[in-house]
Amino acid sequence: MAAPIAVAVKKALEVLASNKKGRKFLGYVIGITLFLIMLPFIVLYGLFGWMNGTDNSFMQTEQIMSALPAEQQEQLKGIDSTYQKIAEIFSEKELTENDAKKAQEIYVGLLIGKEENDNFYDDLVWCFQNATDESSLYDNLLNKFSVSFTEKEKQYLDEKYGVTIVKSSDTSGSTDPNSTPAS
Repeated sequence: MAAPIAVAVKKALEVLASNKKGRKFLGYVIGITLFLIMLPFIVLYGLFGWMNGTDNSFMQTEQIMSALPAEQQEQLKGIDSTYQKIAEIFSEKELTENDAKKAQEIYVGLLIGKEENDNFYDDLVWCFQNATDESSLYDNLLNKFSVSFTEKEKQYLDEKYGVTIVKSSDTSGSTDPNSTPAS
């Protein structure tokens, strides 16, 4: 049964290949067939090709920023400036890098707009430097900036950046949390 079909296909190809219009038709058929075979690969690459890690993002930060109104661009530049300044000040005050990152995340999440206060940076550093057994970092932030945290938020920040080192509230004058009080 396959033999008569093969003979018919061979005869049809000979007829089509013998003239110009037939060859053109065969070219279209082969091209369309190849396209249909390759279509799933083209779609997959189009959808997931950005995951290959070549950093060829189709949406660059500059493109996004230029599409925003001037007022929003200025707001974002101000937020970025404050974000960078928090890291610089925490480094100057010899606080840990994780404390700086925690402060930056807290700023972006809850304190945007409060940086206009003259004492913003000093107050933020104070909250981290003066965390004690009686007054945690989150208590200090509540007192200075009137922002509160849920237990879940506290747990998230502490797991991600570590617990801010708590100073002992003893009166021995020692700043080392591992030392024992003088007798």
